[in-house]
Amino acid sequence: MPGWKTVVNPQRGIAFDVPVDWAVKSSGWVTYVAENGDPEETPPASVGSRAEPDARDTAEAARESARRWV
Repeated sequence: MPGWKTVVNPQRGIAFDVPVDWAVKSSGWVTYVAENGDPEETPPASVGSRAEPDARDTAEAARESARRWV
């Protein structure tokens, strides 16, 4: 994507583009969802990658990944 940077996760064998001004975390970084009022609550949006080793095709992998993120 013109004007974006490529992020690679060599452990998962995937790459994707993100806006150039995003602060990319390490491939092992994990976040969580907190209760309302938690003083250390993280922003309500994030992006990441995961493997879908049981998927039979790309469409199934996309559906399963989206389902888990939502």
